[in-house]
Amino acid sequence: MPDRAGFTPTQETASFLSERFQLGFGVGRLSPVARGAMGRIWRLSLPHRDYAVKELFWGADEAAASREAAFRDAAAAAGVTSPLNLRADDGRFICHLPADLGGGAVRMFSWVEGNPVNHDGPDLPQWVGHTLGVLHALRHPCDGIATDPWYDHVPEPARWKELVAEAETTKQPWAAALSERVPLLRSLTPHVKRVDPRPTTWTSNRS
Repeated sequence: MPDRAGFTPTQETASFLSERFQLGFGVGRLSPVARGAMGRIWRLSLPHRDYAVKELFWGADEAAASREAAFRDAAAAAGVTSPLNLRADDGRFICHLPADLGGGAVRMFSWVEGNPVNHDGPDLPQWVGHTLGVLHALRHPCDGIATDPWYDHVPEPARWKELVAEAETTKQPWAAALSERVPLLRSLTPHVKRVDPRPTTWTSNRS
């Protein structure tokens, strides 16, 4: 993976973000919350409100961010709510930090406290089905944007061994855990199939 710019979770960074996104004044604090393949989430705590800052590892594309925000707003109008996408003072969703604060790219969202999901709850399947139905019923235009292969292409079985070697060479803390799970990953990989892009109707006989 290519080198990427960083993010320095300091008081100076909190102040810079508060000013750029016009969040008000006051002493702010940044604390790590979670991370994924595309970025890390930081909680920006200000005297009057909290916000979610997403440090982007890659994919700092303003056009893509605008499309995501438009889809979020359409979903919210249909009843599927999620954190607001906030714009910086230049009207953009993506803000680039100065070099002395890491030089990375970030996005800002409103903060929403989540609730743990009860996987055994009887209403969960209905909620998931209803939510997915609402989202698909939006028929939100994608303007011919192709899905990034990262989302639906599974590495070939041999690639897992290469990834373990790369992780061990770069002394990643998760190298041993990945190595332990390679047999399971190799057994699951052949079962992953691409979904037919055409509309699919699912029915249930459950009463």
